[in-house]
Amino acid sequence: MTWLDPWGPIVGVLFEDGSSDFILTTLARAGIPTHFELTEEESYSHRTRKRAYLKRLGPIYTAFDDSTRHRVAENIAKQLTKSEATAQRLNDALRDVGWALRQGKLVRLAESRPADSVTAGREPSGSTGPLRVFLCHSSADKPDVRELQKRLRTEGIDPWLDEEKLLAGQDWEMEITKAVRASHVVVVCLSRGSITKEGFVQKEIKQALDVADEKPQGTIFLIPLKLEECEVPERLRRWQFVNLFEEKGYERLRQALQRRAIDLGLTLHPTMTEILQDFLGIRSPDS
Repeated sequence: MTWLDPWGPIVGVLFEDGSSDFILTTLARAGIPTHFELTEEESYSHRTRKRAYLKRLGPIYTAFDDSTRHRVAENIAKQLTKSEATAQRLNDALRDVGWALRQGKLVRLAESRPADSVTAGREPSGSTGPLRVFLCHSSADKPDVRELQKRLRTEGIDPWLDEEKLLAGQDWEMEITKAVRASHVVVVCLSRGSITKEGFVQKEIKQALDVADEKPQGTIFLIPLKLEECEVPERLRRWQFVNLFEEKGYERLRQALQRRAIDLGLTLHPTMTEILQDFLGIRSPDS
């Protein structure tokens, strides 16, 4: 069973119902730093201040560890239940992603299937669930890849990272091979160190290339992802790479994953920003 991140719906209700001052007070009481420095344009009105807070909240939340995220989200949710109408709207929003607030605690709904809200259809193989993304990487790049995994997971994507997926006593080489073949997308994380390193990471790339050759022409399956400025290995150059370190890098990666999900009949969970934009009626400049 897959539970989506409750943060987006919680903060979405907060932004929909609260003034900019109430939002700041609620965030501060929940333990989020709120010393936001706004430009004159951002400070113009309650609405522009809300937009500015929205823009700054994403990176703050992503930087938290899992336990801090849960605690902060729970604290905000508890403050929102002081209004009966808001409490009902909050619980409806939480239910959609497989959570509920009970006696001041965020709990998972054991009988719900939030994965069904992520998937709008089935893969040709008949499997269901979130988009499965294998993160091929060098051990030296593990810190950056962990951050990527964390960000993907908040959107309802199921990222495969060896240190979390492998169990003690398993044949790790066999399990990794199975995971590559079972994934919808393989993201090959590249750095100056990884492209020159020998070892199993090169075997993972070879396995991904073999599976990519089996896919129909035009399928987005293998995505070279540059963690820093580096050369793309020759055998990966036929696929368009993404510079994760650039300002719009993650957005470009997500667009590719979204396209792959659509091709499979799946739907990615909206990002927190998209959820809040929907609540506030804000449209991005590209729409």
